Amino acid sequence: MDQETTFQPDQTPSEPELSFLDKAIGIFTEPSRIFESLKKFEYKTIDWLIPTLLLIVVVIISNTLIMSNAEIRLQVKEEQRAAMEKRFDEMVQKGQISREEADQQIERAEQMLEGGLGTIFRSIGVVIFIFLFLFILSAFYWLIWTKLLKGTGPYKGALSVYGLTYLIGVVETILVVILSLAMIKLMTGISVASFFGFERESDLRYFMSKLNPFTIWATYILGVGFGKIYNVEKGKSLIIVYIIWVVYVIAAKFIPFLNWAG
Repeated sequence: MDQETTFQPDQTPSEPELSFLDKAIGIFTEPSRIFESLKKFEYKTIDWLIPTLLLIVVVIISNTLIMSNAEIRLQVKEEQRAAMEKRFDEMVQKGQISREEADQQIERAEQMLEGGLGTIFRSIGVVIFIFLFLFILSAFYWLIWTKLLKGTGPYKGALSVYGLTYLIGVVETILVVILSLAMIKLMTGISVASFFGFERESDLRYFMSKLNPFTIWATYILGVGFGKIYNVEKGKSLIIVYIIWVVYVIAAKFIPFLNWAG
């Protein structure tokens, strides 16, 4: 019989269940207490659904605001064109397509990304991306904490922890918009690379782009949350979650597909 069907709250709680607002505020002020309380009750869908929907809405609005600035929109277009040219140049060199075909495809792609159609495509991508990583990474962490670290608890617990951590992403996204518009500069996160002119495509720029205080903060919250939910010692939980993050950063440097965090 699996853990999902046999799980029961740790004990009959002697305290009232926290409201979603209490949980949302507690993630920033006292995460250990929030997760300790969370596992005493049935896991609620709203604990991960509301932060996920909130992050989606904030990201879509933020993208719209940033792209409303003509200078930033030009920067985005230039970066997109440079990335496409690099990809198609490699295909031309390999003889997969002709130079003329590559130029035509670049032009068509640019037209699709312009105007309202581009906004729709970007918005759909945001929805798919955020939900996809919520479910996949929650499952990944659940397996690590229950199988490798011998913790106990259901998949729903991982969804609640990961979903609530999205609230940190909401705060970062809002700051990204404010800084992007203030600096008239395209920013994808609050990382060291966002504030210094590292050479494009350099290894130093890549690693500095991962040095993001919000990422480090969110990773800490994940470690605390998984430790509490799955009854794994806090120190061990934090060590494992940061090891996973470091391995991801290194792997994504050599496997571009994994570099979803920007």
